Amino acid sequence: MQKYGGQLIHQTEDEYGIIEVVDFPSTIRGLHFGSEHQQSSSLLSNPAILMQQYTQAMLTPLCWLKPQNCLALGMGGGCQINYLFKFVEGIKIDAVEMREEVVNVAEKYFMLDPLNNQLELFIDSAESYLTKNSHQYDLILMDLFLNSENKSFTLKEKPILQQLFNSLSSKGMLCFTFYGNDYTHYEGLLLLHNIFNKQCYLLEIDNNHQILFAFKTPPPAVENINFEVMEKQFGLPFKQFFSDMKLV
Repeated sequence: MQKYGGQLIHQTEDEYGIIEVVDFPSTIRGLHFGSEHQQSSSLLSNPAILMQQYTQAMLTPLCWLKPQNCLALGMGGGCQINYLFKFVEGIKIDAVEMREEVVNVAEKYFMLDPLNNQLELFIDSAESYLTKNSHQYDLILMDLFLNSENKSFTLKEKPILQQLFNSLSSKGMLCFTFYGNDYTHYEGLLLLHNIFNKQCYLLEIDNNHQILFAFKTPPPAVENINFEVMEKQFGLPFKQFFSDMKLV
């Protein structure tokens, strides 16, 4: 069956909606949640390569930070997880996904390895996990499609944003996706700004994605990053991403 310009190879549904896996002629596999927008995109010949620019941009801190551990809130197809395991030696990842069926799809269709002893999966909401969490992470990735229309998204209240701050190590960084073209719609922005002592940065990707970064410590000066080495090591356009970051 044709869908979104590709071949629909799997479709299922849970209490939150439709989950679709679509293969495209250029050997790319996409994860869709009932719309043309791809939540995850994977190169079938090399699932560790990040195909979507916004998922690449979320990892900009790798050009100066070597995280020992990471918390992924919202997993999708697990593409960032596969990337981190390939390019960041020894990293341990806790992945939190509310939809068990999404985890099943990631394992079956996007080559996420549930037996990897450096990966721990939690079927839980981001809010619930953070409320119980006592660990600290060098990197927290939130790919939860934050937008003003998502009334069920509650990561905007002070206690949960404070817990995000507390869940970061002293060098820790928080990166999350704002779905849309106006990050100021995010009701938790001022609180986030205050909790992180004004160390919040914006990276605009396209009309559908903006990345918000919140750091416990400021990023290094541009002259202190060897972009040539870092881009060769990670295969990502770090210099452009870093140059486009702006303090908000």
